Amino acid sequence: MSDREKEEAMQQQSRRLFLLFGILLGGSGLALALPLAIVWLLGQAGIGTFTSTLATLSRVDFLIGVTVVGIPIYLIVRRFKNK
Repeated sequence: MSDREKEEAMQQQSRRLFLLFGILLGGSGLALALPLAIVWLLGQAGIGTFTSTLATLSRVDFLIGVTVVGIPIYLIVRRFKNK
């Protein structure tokens, strides 16, 4: 493999890494923005308030409950997915 071919391969991999980084960054932004947008829309509709929803989501008992329920579900899904 010549130096020119090596350089082209490196540049191609670099472009691929930047693309993957963009996908990761965009996906992370959507993962944060979509739930917050839904909560904001529900607040605008008068169903709940944004601050009360965030207060509930940050309560220790809620976080413990979600963790206690979420970990077994994750383990079950992972077990069936690996079969």
